Amino acid sequence: MPTPERVTVVDLFATWCAPCDEQVDILDSVRGEYDGVSFVSVTNERPSESLTRADIADWWAENDGAWTVGIDPGSELMAAFGADGLPYVAIVDAEGRCSSNTGDSSTPTRSGPNWTP
Repeated sequence: MPTPERVTVVDLFATWCAPCDEQVDILDSVRGEYDGVSFVSVTNERPSESLTRADIADWWAENDGAWTVGIDPGSELMAAFGADGLPYVAIVDAEGRCSSNTGDSSTPTRSGPNWTP
C-alpha cells in the first residue's frame, strides 16, 4: 500500500468510528503542507449486504476524502502495523521504514494481496 520511494501516510479507519471522521479532517488539513508525500486511507470493514462498497465510498465522499481509499477486509494492514485500535496512522518512509502514532518503529510485513509495494 505505501508508495515505493515516497513517504506515505497510511490511515486506518472505519465508517462507524467517530474519531475517524475527525482524523480525515486533520489529515486533509496537513496534506497540502507536504509535497511529495502520499496519503492512503484503508478500512478493515468487510463489504456485505448491510455495508456495501458504495456505502464506504459514500462515507468517504461525505468526509471529503481527497486521496486513495482502500478496503482490507482481512485486517492484514492492521496486523502488519500492529495497530491496536482505530483510527491509526502509520508513516512509511521512502526506504520502507515505519513509525506509527503509538511511537513504535518497525518495518511492517510486506505480504498478502493488499500490500503492493
